[in-house]
Amino acid sequence: LCATLRGLVVMERRQESLAPWVSALRARVAASPEFKALSTQLFAEVRSGMRSAGGGEGDVPPLAELTAEEQTARVREARDGLLQTEVYGRCKEAAWRAVDAALDAESEEVLLKAPRPLGKVETAIDIAGHGASQLLSRWPLHTELRWEHAALAWLVNAHLPPSLRRALWRVKLRAPAARTRFEAKAAESPLALISPRDAIILRQCQTALQQGDPTLLSSLPRMRACASYRDSLDSIGRSLEERAEEEEERLMAA
Repeated sequence: LCATLRGLVVMERRQESLAPWVSALRARVAASPEFKALSTQLFAEVRSGMRSAGGGEGDVPPLAELTAEEQTARVREARDGLLQTEVYGRCKEAAWRAVDAALDAESEEVLLKAPRPLGKVETAIDIAGHGASQLLSRWPLHTELRWEHAALAWLVNAHLPPSLRRALWRVKLRAPAARTRFEAKAAESPLALISPRDAIILRQCQTALQQGDPTLLSSLPRMRACASYRDSLDSIGRSLEERAEEEEERLMAA
């Protein structure tokens, strides 16, 4: 159980090389007038924010002299101020048009080289999933990325190509704060990763898989490991009856 949990949570970072069409697409978007206009505006917003914080032009240090955390904070603040602007909207629309054109061309090329049982739409979705997973593998590790992680949260349970689902879970599971907490418990004792109610959790997981989709029963060890660790983070030793009583009291109070 502990080995399964370690394999799920303590993930080695894998940075995939970009497919040629993804590299060409990034270069095309970066060279577009819309992206250049957004970059110019972003730089101006960063400078403006630094002047406001510094009290004047003479008090503004070069961005390169700031720490990585300060640089990230300044750029994120400027970015957040641009999300609802016209220049951002134009850049986003131009980027989507470039993505659509690139996916259309790549799908045509793939189907011409080797006919597939999938249609053009399914082929495009598959190609997009692999491309997005390559980009996500380069997601920065040095920050919690709270806004970005919140935006990704719903995607891990959405209907997505398998390659993209793996990449999304990889990003979510390497969150620094959660990883630090897991490693601290693992150092304390392997048994600290397991809930006192592990036997009950195992039966509940097995029942859920049997009722939901019996073909997924091979995933039982991984499901049980995750659920047991998550339960161990709650108050140790709380019984099902205690939790039920708390829930009933909460509902009555509401």
